[in-house]
Amino acid sequence: MDWQKFDTESGAPLWFMSLPHTKNTSIGVLTNVGSRDEKWPEEAGLAHALEHMFFQGSTRSLKTQKAVSTYTESIGGVSNAFTDSEETLYYHKIDTGEISRSVKVLGESLFYPRFQKNIIPTQMKIVLQEMADLNDSPDSYLGISWTKKRMTGHPLSQVTIGLKEAIENFKQEDFFRFARKYYHPKNFTYLAVGSVDPLKLIDLINIHFPKVDKTKKHERCSCALPDKPTDKLALYKEIEQAHVVSGSIFPVLTEKGAYALYLFKTMIDGGMSFPLFLEIREKYGFCYSIYSEIEQKSDVTFFGIGMTTLLSNYEKALNLAFKIIIKEKKNEKLFKRAKALIKGKYSLVDNTMNILIGAARRISIYNVPSSFEENIKRYEEVTIDEVTEFVDKYLKPENFYTGILLPKS
Repeated sequence: MDWQKFDTESGAPLWFMSLPHTKNTSIGVLTNVGSRDEKWPEEAGLAHALEHMFFQGSTRSLKTQKAVSTYTESIGGVSNAFTDSEETLYYHKIDTGEISRSVKVLGESLFYPRFQKNIIPTQMKIVLQEMADLNDSPDSYLGISWTKKRMTGHPLSQVTIGLKEAIENFKQEDFFRFARKYYHPKNFTYLAVGSVDPLKLIDLINIHFPKVDKTKKHERCSCALPDKPTDKLALYKEIEQAHVVSGSIFPVLTEKGAYALYLFKTMIDGGMSFPLFLEIREKYGFCYSIYSEIEQKSDVTFFGIGMTTLLSNYEKALNLAFKIIIKEKKNEKLFKRAKALIKGKYSLVDNTMNILIGAARRISIYNVPSSFEENIKRYEEVTIDEVTEFVDKYLKPENFYTGILLPKS
């Protein structure tokens, strides 16, 4: 299952993966813009709020949110979007025979938006409710707070949901200005996965996605990593357990380094038969939920440990997690098991939408997607010495910054 690259008349590339055995196709438009590109505080949350507004109808045939949604939902299609710190993705999954509907919706919504003045206040109320929902979730609240604190002074501290004061004051001209700057083919990448004929798809894209002149691709500047805060992050909410996140940040990795650390993450957190789960949960009963996470951005990599535990256990559990990181970095048995697990998981992936989202995230960092076979090959090429090298360099306990959300009582 390889990716093919095609040119389109609009100027944006199309990356396509053929899955002829499926009856559906997922298609998306990846935009090279996110919350780190906003001007804070006045634009705080504008990239994400704009995502909401693009669903509200166009100046063409689909003039309302209901018309946009009905056009694909009436035949079982699914549409969605997400905004992150460095990218925004709009995507559909639909019966391959109806792919023209998705292309039309994406073309009208992104190239001919209305951004009606009378709709903006209601939509911003919805965004503020989304913010409240995130704040009500202990893990989301802690994660957002950790990011703001640890990344202070860096554009990645500009969390995607934004600031209440800015969201309440967004005007129509704000949306049009931001869209003109970032929403054009030189800042787009088109993706599709499924059973559609790629040549037919290109014809549809050329019809519905126009070329826009006098625009240039957004070039993002790299920023220096902020120093680790000297004070602890301790927050309080009406909850029963302590929620903990501890993460290390470091410069963006080479591809080889990324594969090595993703492999190590699997070595310690591949499932219920791997050390984090076996030791911290099953052996000592320190917590119900324990996980690790790795995330790459254009100039930063994050590796973190998260858990939910009793207040009396969190320090023991976290110290045990650090001991596992140090102990297992040279474990040949886990190394081989992790490779086998990763290879096996790729054979289970057949959801066109999941494949598309994964490819979009990789394009945001490396500008190209990678096939399953290429990924497996790169994991196979990683050596245990390379894993040890990157763990020693970036995952020392002193590199981690810890945030904890505690019960108010």
